[in-house]
Amino acid sequence: MYSKNNKYMQEQKSATRAQRFGLRKLSIGTVSVLLGTLMFFSNGQVSADTTTNTDTSGDTTNVNSAANDTSASAVTLSSTDSAAASAQTATVAEASANSQSAAATSTADSSQTASAASTAMNDVSSASSAVATAGSQVTSDDALTSKGEIVAKDRLSDSDANPGMSNPNGATIIADQSQIPSGYEADPANDHYTFGIMSLGPVTASDLTSYNQKYNTNYYIRVSVAKNGNNGIYDDTVYIQLVDANTNTVLWETTSVPGDANKKVGYLKNTSDKAFYTYSYTETVVNGVSSKGINFNSGLGNMYAINVYEPSNPTKNAQATGIGFDYPIASTLETRYIAKDAAGNDVILANYDATGRIGYQYTASGVRSFVGFDLTTIPSSINGTLKRNYKVGDVYITGQKNLSGTKENPVLQIARVQVITATDGTSRIEMRVAKADASLSDINDSSIWKTIFTSEELKPGEMSTTGNNNATYNGVYYSNGAFAVNPSIKDAAGNGLGVTELKKAGFTEDQLTGWNNFAMNWLLLNRLTLGQGTIDYYYAPQGQVRINYVTSDGTVIQTPTTAYENSGNNTSYDVTGSNYRPETITVNGKTYRYVKADKSLGTAGTTTVNGFTYTTTPSDATGTINSNNVNDVYFVYEQV
Repeated sequence: MYSKNNKYMQEQKSATRAQRFGLRKLSIGTVSVLLGTLMFFSNGQVSADTTTNTDTSGDTTNVNSAANDTSASAVTLSSTDSAAASAQTATVAEASANSQSAAATSTADSSQTASAASTAMNDVSSASSAVATAGSQVTSDDALTSKGEIVAKDRLSDSDANPGMSNPNGATIIADQSQIPSGYEADPANDHYTFGIMSLGPVTASDLTSYNQKYNTNYYIRVSVAKNGNNGIYDDTVYIQLVDANTNTVLWETTSVPGDANKKVGYLKNTSDKAFYTYSYTETVVNGVSSKGINFNSGLGNMYAINVYEPSNPTKNAQATGIGFDYPIASTLETRYIAKDAAGNDVILANYDATGRIGYQYTASGVRSFVGFDLTTIPSSINGTLKRNYKVGDVYITGQKNLSGTKENPVLQIARVQVITATDGTSRIEMRVAKADASLSDINDSSIWKTIFTSEELKPGEMSTTGNNNATYNGVYYSNGAFAVNPSIKDAAGNGLGVTELKKAGFTEDQLTGWNNFAMNWLLLNRLTLGQGTIDYYYAPQGQVRINYVTSDGTVIQTPTTAYENSGNNTSYDVTGSNYRPETITVNGKTYRYVKADKSLGTAGTTTVNGFTYTTTPSDATGTINSNNVNDVYFVYEQV
C-alpha cells in the first residue's frame, strides 16, 4: 500500500487546486460602456454616487470629506505567473480544532487522545448523516458536480477509505432561500434561485428620496437564475421581476442575458412614460476566469434604492441610486483529508469536491477512516454559505472611468483593480491608467496600463491608509483612505491630487488636458468578500513497534524488526513472545543469548517510515502505541 518515496509529500506542499468555472467568450467591446454604471460584482457595499464619465463638479465639493467611490463591475483577470504564486500559498492549511478533539503527540495522554478522536469522529459523522441521504444520492437542489478521489495514490488506494471517495458522505450544496427578509418573497418558480432583492425604498436618510416614498408604493425588484444546471455548467439567464410587496403581485417581468445594456425595467404610473429603472448585464471572461453581474440604475434622477438581500454577501446593505448584484457563479467547496506527521509535514491523502453557486448553503463531506491513519482534528464547522474561489495573482477590475479629454473624446482612462495575494480574498488595490482606447483585457500589460498607485495588502473589509486623500465611509473617517484625481485640491507640492503620480508614470500635460471634467475620488476599501476556505480533517500516521537486537554496549547483532505496523492510537502491544524475542541468535557463527530488555540503550528522536517522520520513543517490551510514534524496544544479548 505504501512506498518509501517521499517525493509526493514535497509536491503536495506546493500543490494548487484548479478552479472550475463556466466559460464564455469575452465581449470587451461592450464593457467600456457597461462599466459606466455604479456596480460592484465582488460583493461590497456600493456608494451613493452614480455619476460616471461626466462632469463631476458635484463630486468635487465634498471630495476631501467623503469618498464617492465609483466602483463598477468586477472583471477578473489572471496574471501569467499566478499559478506559480498560487502554488506557494494554496496548501497552507489552517484547521480549527474542535474542543473535543486532540492531536496525538508523544506528550499527550494517549487514552484521552484516543477518546477525543473517537468523539470527534462520532460528532461529525452524526452531523453529516443527519443531512445526507444514504449512499451517493443527492437531491435535485444539491451540487451539480461532485467528485472524490484518493490524492496520495502512492500511499493509499480507493479501498483504503471508508466510506469510499465516491460516496458524498453527507456533502450537500443546496439553494436555500430561508434568509430572505420579512416582507419579501423568493421567485415562486421551483427551479429558480433568487440571488438579489432591491427595495425601492424607503431610504433612511432624511435628505434622500426613493421611488416608494415619492409615489406611495411598496415595490421591489428581484433577480433569480436557474437553480440547477448540467454537469456543473449553469444557464446565465437572469430573470427580473418587479413585485408589489403589498399584494405579492408580479407587476412586470423579463429575462436578461450578458450584453444587455441600459434596458428598461418597465413603464409605471407617475413616470410620464419614462423608464423608472434601467438594467445592464455585463460579463467578462479572461484567462478562463468568469465575472458577471447585473446592475440597476434610476432613470428618474436621484431615486435611491436599497440592496436588502444578496446571499453571496449577506452583510451588504447598500442604499444608492444604482444597485448591483453579483451573478452567482460556480464555486467549489473542497474537503481535504490531510495526514500530518510528527514533524508537522502535511500530505493530502484524499479530497472531496462539491460545486454549486456562490450563496448556496453547504454541508461538507464528513469524517472518513483511512487504513494506516488515525483521526486527530476535525474542522470547527462543516456548514456554511458557499463563497467565491480566489486564486493568487488574479486581478479584479472593480471600477473604470475616463480620466481626461472630454466626454465625447476621452484621452485617458483609469481603472481600480484588486490583485489577489491570498486565497481568502486578501489583495492590494492598484490604480492603473491607459489611453482611452486601451482594452481592459490588457490590464496586466505594464506597457499599456501604467500603475500610478499601489496600496498595502488588505484583508476583505479593510481600508487602506496609504491613499492621497481622506475618506468618510459609513460615518467613519479614514485618514488617507481614498485616492483622488482632482485638480481643485492641492497636494503638499501644490499640484492637483493625482497629477504627481500621473506625471511620474510618464503621462504628459497634453494627455492630462481636460482632467478637470472627470474629478473623482476612489475609496480604498477591499470590498471582496472572504474567500471560500477548505474544510480540513487531519490524521496522523498510525504507530508501530521497532525491536532492536543489541549487545550491552549497544552493538547491533541483527537487523531490527517491526511489529504492530499501522496500529491505531492507544493500541496495547506485547513483544515478549518468542516470535519477537528469541532466546538465542546465531550470527556469523557466533551465538548470543537473551539477557534482558533495556530501553536505556535507546535515544529519543525521529525516524522516517514510508515517507513520514515519526517520533521514536525508547520503550518497554509491553506498552501502548500512539499515532505518529515508533516504540523503540531494545533486547540485550550476550555471546555464549
